[in-house]
Amino acid sequence: MTRVAPLVGLPADAVPSTLDELRSVLRAAPLEMTPAAREGARTILSPPLPLAARPLSGGAVAGAVSLLPRKVRAAYGFPWFPPADLAVRPALFSLLRALNVALPDPLPLRQAKARLAS
Repeated sequence: MTRVAPLVGLPADAVPSTLDELRSVLRAAPLEMTPAAREGARTILSPPLPLAARPLSGGAVAGAVSLLPRKVRAAYGFPWFPPADLAVRPALFSLLRALNVALPDPLPLRQAKARLAS
């Protein structure tokens, strides 16, 4: 991290140099809810979907909220039933793995793979 700091205009001593220092900084950092963060949360909880598709978004919303750390969920005021983690997280992981296998790679990735192969 300290080698990268000067590349982005920071003095090396202004950033943590070990994983323990980074963890300490992150634990002490206050979590601020900006208007942009609140707007983003509203979009996640009520995605701009056609009315008929909104009931289907419930699983995706639950998955997104379940992946947030408890501290972040609390800061946003998201209601959550902690035992639900035991069901939602594995189901979300399984769904994402299945989608990775079932869906084709995005076009930019296919193009990059083609360039590497040639």
